[in-house]
Amino acid sequence: MTSPTGANRATNRMNGWEILEEAIPRGEADAIANLLGLSGDAVRRWRREPEAGDDMSTGRRSPLDLILLLINAVWTRYPPGVDLIVDRIVAERANLRNIHGQTTPIDELESELREAILKMAKVADQFAGVKGDERVRGDGSAGAERKTKDLAHKSEERPSGARSR
Repeated sequence: MTSPTGANRATNRMNGWEILEEAIPRGEADAIANLLGLSGDAVRRWRREPEAGDDMSTGRRSPLDLILLLINAVWTRYPPGVDLIVDRIVAERANLRNIHGQTTPIDELESELREAILKMAKVADQFAGVKGDERVRGDGSAGAERKTKDLAHKSEERPSGARSR
């Protein structure tokens, strides 16, 4: 079975049913439903696009849709709470991977680290009062920004042999 976390990774443009269609392989709905104490038909409904006359109009939503609603509701009242929820979900995924002997691929970790470094550089620029327009920067800040971005891209410049462990 192929992993849904490969090339077809979920994006914010995908609907909940599209994500669940990939995340729950065909033929697995009954087994997953059994683990959740639900009917297989309920899980199969989560995997397909809702129609106008579908039972989805009764107010029942997939667990994924409910989590997204929770995240949006928490964001409106207390944005830092969203990070707690998402961090808990990510921690559970890491825990399951560890239990089953799977580790996060090094390329994925490096990519996430590069993204974090670039975000931190952007925040540091904001704290320093540096604008996105290069003409607004002082003489010294352009060099500092270049050095910060060099750090973010340093892992890409390593010899290919350094990547494998």
